[in-house]
Amino acid sequence: MSLYDAVIYFFIYSFLGWCMEVAYVAIMQKKFVNRGFLNGPVCPIYGIGVITVVELLGRYADNILLLYVMSVLLTTILEGMTGFLMEKLFHRKWWDYSNMPFNLRGYVCLQISLLWGVGCVVVICGMHPIIEKAVAILPVIAGIIISVILFILMGIDFYATVTSILKMNRRLSEMDKIAKEMHRLSDLLGSSISRSTLANVEKYGQKANLLKQHYQELLKNQSAIDRRIFNAFPKMKHQNYEKQFQELREAVRIPFKKKKK
Repeated sequence: MSLYDAVIYFFIYSFLGWCMEVAYVAIMQKKFVNRGFLNGPVCPIYGIGVITVVELLGRYADNILLLYVMSVLLTTILEGMTGFLMEKLFHRKWWDYSNMPFNLRGYVCLQISLLWGVGCVVVICGMHPIIEKAVAILPVIAGIIISVILFILMGIDFYATVTSILKMNRRLSEMDKIAKEMHRLSDLLGSSISRSTLANVEKYGQKANLLKQHYQELLKNQSAIDRRIFNAFPKMKHQNYEKQFQELREAVRIPFKKKKK
């Protein structure tokens, strides 16, 4: 597989992977949800995964059983590594199979891995030969121009998404500090009331109110990307600030419910 072919396949399978995710959610939830890490209609993990599978396992297309077993093993490794690295980089668990049997720390589970194996067999034996012929028809110059444009768009999308995630992490950290400070002020306020020190009661009460207002502002200050990610990954968990993370999620859900009414 040449670099040119790999790039074209990457975009094709990233888009098809996004389509599959959207279709699955539409069937399960009866609504459209823009799935995926990025905002655009691509899931890069599918592009990378299929290229890896085709390159490493395509030679076993004549042995379906061996192809299936190796596909299960390879996709399990890829999904597990992706989930682990994304959690370490962004401090979030993007998907969680903890409630499913035979899972490994929620990153992978046997049931999903077996399904990935079926998908790989379908791709290598059925879908990829057709896509390979279609790509061969595409003029190389056109393929290069399209790839450059798509890379630029994906780069902008990636920057915007990562920036939004990092901003939310900083907001969560600030919310956590405010919550701890409000708890401390609550203890001081209770102590002041018991000692009848009215000056301290007023001072601590005013500071607590200001902190509460700021906390509410942080809850409301969510970007469109934040809202999309919450909708796309309803089971996402935060590694460090789970309580504040769930409050942000609920702050996103409530306006949506009101609009439906």
